[in-house]
Amino acid sequence: MWDLKFDPDIVRALKFYGTIGFNVAGSMILGFLFGRILDKRLGTEPLCSIFGFLLGAASGFWGVWKLTLSEFSGHSGGRPRDRQGRSDNCKQSGNCKAGPDRKGRKGRK
Repeated sequence: MWDLKFDPDIVRALKFYGTIGFNVAGSMILGFLFGRILDKRLGTEPLCSIFGFLLGAASGFWGVWKLTLSEFSGHSGGRPRDRQGRSDNCKQSGNCKAGPDRKGRKGRK
């Protein structure tokens, strides 16, 4: 009846867009709630809530920016490494130690 096949590209896209949604919305909600708590304690009714919401929005969009950069640059953050697990700094200085590559194996010397 239905021919359901596992497509890793669809799962990756759902993960990417779901992370964006939760990152932005969650940051805004948490910022607003912390601002609301501060407003009740300090007696500054709308100021901390607004500031917390805006700070949460900025934090959420910063997280999305970092996520999109890591997604489209092909590595998961940090410095890109070659097949032996060495970064660009290592290659420039010549003082390299083989470290684990992305799959957790020891790099070649």
